[in-house]
Amino acid sequence: MTIVGLDLSLSGTGACRLTVDCGAPAFAPKPPLTALFGTSSKQTTSPRLPDERWEMERFGSTLNRVKNFIDGSVSARADLVVIEEFAFGVKGAGARSNAGFGYLVRYWLYAVAKIPFLLVGNAQLKKFAAGKASGKGADNKMHGTPKEVVIREIFNLWGAIIDNDNEADAFVLAKIGEALTAGFIPARNARAPVIAAQKAVLGELRTSNPWISTLEGTNGKETAAAGAGAAQIHSAG
Repeated sequence: MTIVGLDLSLSGTGACRLTVDCGAPAFAPKPPLTALFGTSSKQTTSPRLPDERWEMERFGSTLNRVKNFIDGSVSARADLVVIEEFAFGVKGAGARSNAGFGYLVRYWLYAVAKIPFLLVGNAQLKKFAAGKASGKGADNKMHGTPKEVVIREIFNLWGAIIDNDNEADAFVLAKIGEALTAGFIPARNARAPVIAAQKAVLGELRTSNPWISTLEGTNGKETAAAGAGAAQIHSAG
């Protein structure tokens, strides 16, 4: 089963592809593939295009790269795409453009590619990675921004080294998709509060998305086996 995680934005979409062999012991994953792509809001064309036309060019360019990552030009076609839900408190022209782009990707998945997609809230993403949605640690003190904490916890839990917060979010989204479809395998060194938080997130998503049980694998049932070792990251460039 191939799962793609997407943290969508026009200027910096993070993507992660995770392939799980559901016939292997403990559902052994193949090395994840991550990518970061987008189009700058600053025009590079000459002569200069009208702003609304340049925005459409950005939509098309970034969408094509997302489609290629999902639909098999990089590897096997995705069976499930897990997308970070919009941050509804964000305002401004950039927020409107990113929302439009997000719906464009969703429509393509639904009507053209016919690949199921799952929406995961930002707080759920952070909670699955770090046990909390904030940057606070077990001592209730700040240990970096939420983005920095996610990057650090990805290394602590899964041994993956990612230095970009967009790709980091995409990695966690793919891991959520893996846990829902191929079975939840706690990382060997995961603390009990983090495991409890991960189970809570998975429970919320199963309740709000009952269709997820129809996908292949163990249909989201928990697996008691210990987690796999350190993840090796391959970059799509």
